Amino acid sequence: MRILTNAQAIKEHPFDGKKYAIATEIEKKLYEQYSAGRGEIIVHHKLYGILAVVGADLVNRKILDLGCGAAKSVDCNGTRDFEPWVCRGLVELGTNPIGIDIFDNSKEKFENYQTDLTTPNSLNFIPDNSIDIAHSWGLFDSPFLRISVGKGRKEDNLLEILLPQLERIVKPEGIFICGY
Repeated sequence: MRILTNAQAIKEHPFDGKKYAIATEIEKKLYEQYSAGRGEIIVHHKLYGILAVVGADLVNRKILDLGCGAAKSVDCNGTRDFEPWVCRGLVELGTNPIGIDIFDNSKEKFENYQTDLTTPNSLNFIPDNSIDIAHSWGLFDSPFLRISVGKGRKEDNLLEILLPQLERIVKPEGIFICGY
Protein backbone atom coordinates (compact mmCIF):
# COMPACT_ATOMS: atom_id res chain seq x y z
CA MET A 1 0.00 0.00 0.00
CA ARG A 2 1.24 3.45 -0.92
CA ILE A 3 0.45 6.48 1.21
CA LEU A 4 -0.03 9.80 -0.57
CA THR A 5 -1.40 13.17 0.37
CA ASN A 6 -4.11 14.49 -1.92
CA ALA A 7 -1.58 17.01 -3.30
CA GLN A 8 0.94 14.23 -4.04
CA ALA A 9 -1.74 12.14 -5.76
CA ILE A 10 -2.58 15.05 -8.04
CA LYS A 11 1.07 15.97 -8.62
CA GLU A 12 2.03 12.40 -9.60
CA HIS A 13 -0.66 12.30 -12.28
CA PRO A 14 -0.68 14.93 -15.01
CA PHE A 15 -3.57 17.36 -14.96
CA ASP A 16 -6.55 15.91 -16.80
CA GLY A 17 -9.12 18.53 -17.74
CA LYS A 18 -11.78 15.87 -18.32
CA LYS A 19 -11.40 14.37 -14.82
CA TYR A 20 -11.33 17.85 -13.29
CA ALA A 21 -14.52 18.75 -15.18
CA ILE A 22 -16.18 15.55 -13.93
CA ALA A 23 -15.25 16.38 -10.32
CA THR A 24 -16.49 19.96 -10.72
CA GLU A 25 -19.76 18.79 -12.30
CA ILE A 26 -20.34 16.37 -9.42
CA GLU A 27 -19.78 19.22 -6.96
CA LYS A 28 -22.43 21.29 -8.76
CA LYS A 29 -24.84 18.36 -8.74
CA LEU A 30 -24.31 17.78 -5.01
CA TYR A 31 -24.85 21.48 -4.32
CA GLU A 32 -28.16 21.40 -6.17
CA GLN A 33 -29.25 18.17 -4.51
CA TYR A 34 -28.17 18.79 -0.92
CA SER A 35 -27.12 22.35 -0.36
CA ALA A 36 -28.87 24.90 -2.56
CA GLY A 37 -29.36 28.02 -0.49
CA ARG A 38 -27.77 26.50 2.62
CA GLY A 39 -24.13 27.28 2.04
CA GLU A 40 -21.23 26.50 -0.21
CA ILE A 41 -19.66 23.07 -0.54
CA ILE A 42 -16.18 22.30 -1.79
CA VAL A 43 -15.54 18.72 -2.86
CA HIS A 44 -14.19 18.81 -6.43
CA HIS A 45 -10.50 18.82 -5.38
CA LYS A 46 -11.04 15.77 -3.12
CA LEU A 47 -12.84 13.86 -5.87
CA TYR A 48 -10.23 14.96 -8.39
CA GLY A 49 -7.46 13.50 -6.19
CA ILE A 50 -9.21 10.12 -6.27
CA LEU A 51 -9.95 10.36 -10.00
CA ALA A 52 -6.33 11.34 -10.72
CA VAL A 53 -5.07 8.14 -9.09
CA VAL A 54 -7.78 5.67 -10.06
CA GLY A 55 -8.97 7.06 -13.35
CA ALA A 56 -12.54 7.28 -14.55
CA ASP A 57 -13.29 3.58 -13.96
CA LEU A 58 -14.52 3.73 -10.38
CA VAL A 59 -17.41 1.29 -10.73
CA ASN A 60 -15.38 -1.82 -9.91
CA ARG A 61 -13.26 -0.14 -7.25
CA LYS A 62 -13.83 -0.43 -3.52
CA ILE A 63 -13.19 2.96 -1.93
CA LEU A 64 -13.16 3.51 1.82
CA ASP A 65 -13.62 7.04 3.21
CA LEU A 66 -12.36 7.30 6.80
CA GLY A 67 -13.99 10.03 8.85
CA CYS A 68 -16.36 10.64 5.96
CA GLY A 69 -18.48 13.15 7.86
CA ALA A 70 -22.17 13.19 8.61
CA ALA A 71 -25.04 15.65 8.23
CA LYS A 72 -25.24 15.91 12.02
CA SER A 73 -21.72 17.33 12.19
CA VAL A 74 -22.30 20.38 9.99
CA ASP A 75 -22.53 23.07 12.63
CA CYS A 76 -19.28 22.41 14.47
CA ASN A 77 -17.56 25.40 12.88
CA GLY A 78 -20.45 27.12 11.15
CA THR A 79 -19.83 25.42 7.80
CA ARG A 80 -21.04 22.31 6.01
CA ASP A 81 -17.51 20.99 5.45
CA PHE A 82 -18.06 17.88 7.55
CA GLU A 83 -20.92 16.32 5.62
CA PRO A 84 -20.11 13.13 3.67
CA TRP A 85 -19.46 14.95 0.39
CA VAL A 86 -16.83 12.54 -0.94
CA CYS A 87 -19.04 9.47 -0.45
CA ARG A 88 -22.02 11.29 -1.94
CA GLY A 89 -19.87 12.30 -4.92
CA LEU A 90 -18.57 8.76 -5.40
CA VAL A 91 -22.16 7.49 -5.44
CA GLU A 92 -22.90 10.03 -8.20
CA LEU A 93 -19.90 8.65 -10.09
CA GLY A 94 -21.43 5.16 -10.01
CA THR A 95 -19.43 3.47 -7.28
CA ASN A 96 -20.47 2.17 -3.87
CA PRO A 97 -18.07 3.72 -1.37
CA ILE A 98 -17.82 2.68 2.25
CA GLY A 99 -18.08 5.60 4.65
CA ILE A 100 -16.84 5.38 8.23
CA ASP A 101 -17.67 8.08 10.75
CA ILE A 102 -18.28 8.50 14.45
CA PHE A 103 -21.73 9.89 13.60
CA ASP A 104 -24.69 8.09 12.06
CA ASN A 105 -25.06 8.05 8.26
CA SER A 106 -27.84 5.45 8.06
CA LYS A 107 -30.02 7.73 5.91
CA GLU A 108 -27.31 8.14 3.26
CA LYS A 109 -27.23 6.26 -0.07
CA PHE A 110 -23.81 4.67 0.48
CA GLU A 111 -22.63 1.75 2.61
CA ASN A 112 -21.69 3.22 5.96
CA TYR A 113 -20.61 2.28 9.44
CA GLN A 114 -20.67 4.27 12.64
CA THR A 115 -17.47 3.60 14.57
CA ASP A 116 -14.81 5.39 16.57
CA LEU A 117 -11.61 5.19 14.52
CA THR A 118 -9.50 6.02 17.57
CA THR A 119 -10.38 2.59 18.94
CA PRO A 120 -7.89 -0.18 18.12
CA ASN A 121 -9.26 -2.77 15.69
CA SER A 122 -12.11 -0.46 14.67
CA LEU A 123 -11.87 -1.75 11.08
CA ASN A 124 -11.88 -5.47 11.91
CA PHE A 125 -15.17 -5.97 10.06
CA ILE A 126 -13.52 -5.14 6.70
CA PRO A 127 -12.03 -8.18 4.92
CA ASP A 128 -8.30 -8.43 4.21
CA ASN A 129 -7.07 -6.97 0.89
CA SER A 130 -10.55 -5.80 -0.10
CA ILE A 131 -10.04 -2.03 -0.50
CA ASP A 132 -8.55 -0.39 -3.60
CA ILE A 133 -8.39 3.15 -2.23
CA ALA A 134 -8.60 4.34 1.36
CA HIS A 135 -9.25 8.06 1.68
CA SER A 136 -9.38 10.56 4.49
CA TRP A 137 -9.73 14.29 4.36
CA GLY A 138 -9.36 16.31 7.52
CA LEU A 139 -9.57 13.26 9.76
CA PHE A 140 -6.32 13.91 11.59
CA ASP A 141 -7.20 17.52 12.36
CA SER A 142 -10.93 16.98 12.82
CA PRO A 143 -12.60 19.07 15.54
CA PHE A 144 -14.40 15.91 16.63
CA LEU A 145 -11.09 14.10 16.99
CA ARG A 146 -9.88 16.99 19.13
CA ILE A 147 -12.90 16.48 21.37
CA SER A 148 -11.88 12.82 21.69
CA VAL A 149 -8.32 13.91 22.47
CA GLY A 150 -9.77 15.89 25.34
CA LYS A 151 -11.15 12.62 26.68
CA GLY A 152 -7.67 11.18 27.10
CA ARG A 153 -6.98 9.93 23.58
CA LYS A 154 -3.87 11.07 21.79
CA GLU A 155 -4.29 12.53 18.30
CA ASP A 156 -0.79 11.39 17.35
CA ASN A 157 -1.78 7.80 18.01
CA LEU A 158 -4.53 7.76 15.40
CA LEU A 159 -2.15 6.97 12.54
CA GLU A 160 -0.51 4.30 14.72
CA ILE A 161 -3.95 2.77 15.29
CA LEU A 162 -5.10 3.01 11.67
CA LEU A 163 -1.96 2.17 9.69
CA PRO A 164 -1.72 -1.56 10.60
CA GLN A 165 -5.44 -1.92 9.90
CA LEU A 166 -5.09 -0.16 6.54
CA GLU A 167 -2.12 -2.35 5.62
CA ARG A 168 -4.35 -5.35 6.24
CA ILE A 169 -7.47 -4.19 4.37
CA VAL A 170 -6.00 -2.18 1.48
CA LYS A 171 -4.77 -4.28 -1.45
CA PRO A 172 -0.96 -4.37 -1.78
CA GLU A 173 -1.21 -2.26 -4.96
CA GLY A 174 -3.78 0.04 -3.29
CA ILE A 175 -3.34 3.58 -2.09
CA PHE A 176 -4.19 5.53 1.05
CA ILE A 177 -4.89 9.15 0.08
CA CYS A 178 -4.60 11.28 3.18
CA GLY A 179 -5.79 14.83 2.62
CA TYR A 180 -5.40 17.85 4.86
